Amino acid sequence: MAENPTDFPTPEINVLLTRYAGGEVLTEAETAVLAEWLHGADAASFAHVTGTIHSLLDIPQRIETSLKAKLDAATQEERETPDYTIHRVHFIRRFKWIAAAVILFAFAGGAWFWFTQNAKQPVQTFASVYKNDVAPGKAGGKLKLSNGQMLSIDSMKDGFVIADAGLKLYKENGKIVYKGTATETAYNEIIEDIGRYTSVELPDHSIAWVNSGSSIRYPLHFASDERKITMTGEAAFQVVHNEKQPFRVYVDNQVFEDKGTVFNIRAYSNELVIRTTVLEGLVSIRNTMIKPMQQAQVAKNGQVNFSDKVNTEAVFAWRDGEFSFGNATIEEIMNDAAKWYGVEVIYQDRISQQFGFVGIDRNMPISNLLRNLETIGGVHFEIDGKKITVKK
Repeated sequence: MAENPTDFPTPEINVLLTRYAGGEVLTEAETAVLAEWLHGADAASFAHVTGTIHSLLDIPQRIETSLKAKLDAATQEERETPDYTIHRVHFIRRFKWIAAAVILFAFAGGAWFWFTQNAKQPVQTFASVYKNDVAPGKAGGKLKLSNGQMLSIDSMKDGFVIADAGLKLYKENGKIVYKGTATETAYNEIIEDIGRYTSVELPDHSIAWVNSGSSIRYPLHFASDERKITMTGEAAFQVVHNEKQPFRVYVDNQVFEDKGTVFNIRAYSNELVIRTTVLEGLVSIRNTMIKPMQQAQVAKNGQVNFSDKVNTEAVFAWRDGEFSFGNATIEEIMNDAAKWYGVEVIYQDRISQQFGFVGIDRNMPISNLLRNLETIGGVHFEIDGKKITVKK
């Protein structure tokens, strides 16, 4: 069967369908999301969904018969197709008239009765055991002032916070903002523990996003010939370019220089390479330019490798409050989950396949991420306090 990596029902759609089949009433927004998917879905997509929800109900007979025929054909094609080791969330749009007809019926007569509550086969249940759930991280963290005083960003209210070295510090819509001009050489530092992140508008109006388990240190008044930032962990930058005053990020003895750009640096100490990904503009590393959609991977010994056509949506997803991965191992996904949720991950079984998905809200409890992964297939989880067990 031909595949299109951007198609097939997303985990979000699978979860919505599963919840509805379980008797939940969807919100207006969730119903709108489902309606959009239905408008573009095809028989192969529904065949994929029936791995989780097995029967159809309350569709006019002429539509039901036609749709089931398509499903039978698609299911037979799936059986004749070799198994794939990479499980992707995708949907293919070829039989739009089926979905369109059903949507007309739904709006005219009645709701989203796609799946039976008296199915011949029971709705598939997740094998996970959730003894409790784990809350997500949140915006906040700590701000270290020039005199060493530590402020909790979590407890700051919007508006003026404090003055430091002549600059006025504000919190605006959750973001740290500096206004005015510093009267002396001084530094501030943002420190993000596990489960915290924040953004800051630096004195030059460049913006930095600081991820969980990370930090950035910056002067309140930049030198005339350089804007020097030091960091650990992961941070994204949107830089106001100034050729006469280059913006340089120092991390683990490496220097990355902005050439008018938006870029992300991932440099966690427990990872083997520093990954710098450019979304817009250029970044220089050792007089070599990293271009948009490229990623430079700097090893501990200083060796630099480049990857082209990087999935920038996945790289920058954390900045936008989401989990997104393209062909990632379960270890890569759970490493990020551990940083965000502050959990310990134990691997009971080896999971060999890779996973790809986009747009899972990371501001939801961890069960939301785990259930979406289980919907894709090939992995199950148990939550016991702050301990997550991964198994087949």
